[in-house]
Amino acid sequence: MHAHADPPAVTTDHADAELAPDEPHTPAWLTLLGGVLFLGGIVTFVALRPPAKTANELQKEAVTAANERAAARAAEQAALAPAQPQPQAPGQEQPGGGAAPKRGG
Repeated sequence: MHAHADPPAVTTDHADAELAPDEPHTPAWLTLLGGVLFLGGIVTFVALRPPAKTANELQKEAVTAANERAAARAAEQAALAPAQPQPQAPGQEQPGGGAAPKRGG
């Protein structure tokens, strides 16, 4: 078996994070430029988006779609329903090609 060494202790000393005395600080104008560019990008993105549809336009589209669906369902049910023969008036030709038989004769 191998003996594991204890992990190094975590330090909370932030002396390493500070700048060295001879290192220059970030100029304030550079931070300001970054903020302005970021906000300008957001404003440009929002301004150039296509306009959204209004509630009336969305409602009209919904009604049109519902009507189309209803018409499609009706057509589908009509296509699936068995064709019922139309009642023939006396004296008209029958679908078989012959004339209707005459009564009383």
